[in-house]
Amino acid sequence: MKVKLFRFGATYPHRPECVHYATERFDFVTVNTYHPHVFGTTNRVSPRAEEKMFKAVFLQLGATILATLIAGLIIGSRGALSAALGGAACVLPNLLFVLRLAGGERRPAAAYPVVFFVGEIIKIAATVGLLATVRLVYPDVHWLALFCGLVVALKANLFALLVKN
Repeated sequence: MKVKLFRFGATYPHRPECVHYATERFDFVTVNTYHPHVFGTTNRVSPRAEEKMFKAVFLQLGATILATLIAGLIIGSRGALSAALGGAACVLPNLLFVLRLAGGERRPAAAYPVVFFVGEIIKIAATVGLLATVRLVYPDVHWLALFCGLVVALKANLFALLVKN
């Protein structure tokens, strides 16, 4: 027996509990196998996951400081400030994103995918906006140092694989 899934027209002969017609209420739990009730997850990020997220942000911050010091030695104060601004354009949105994910006590667990993807879009837009703001606020920016600071901050997560603890 084939059944129709509400609004999608897909057939699921192996899941008769998914019978939904236009007059019935759409039940998210029976259709979505990734629903938190299926896995028994809570409505909060685990403390271990929070620790890893904050560790990644602090590694980005450390890499930005290192890139700032190197740019300051090679280029001077103009390069150091440019590298710091480039790294900050990456680190600040990531920090806000981690704080948003970590502070989800009142949020239902099913909302995490939506919160994650919306937060990721906002993070990318904030990075681009901060880079545009750097150009407006600091017209004497050293572009190579800014780009190096940004790339080092973005790729700092690869160094997280090298750090065991």
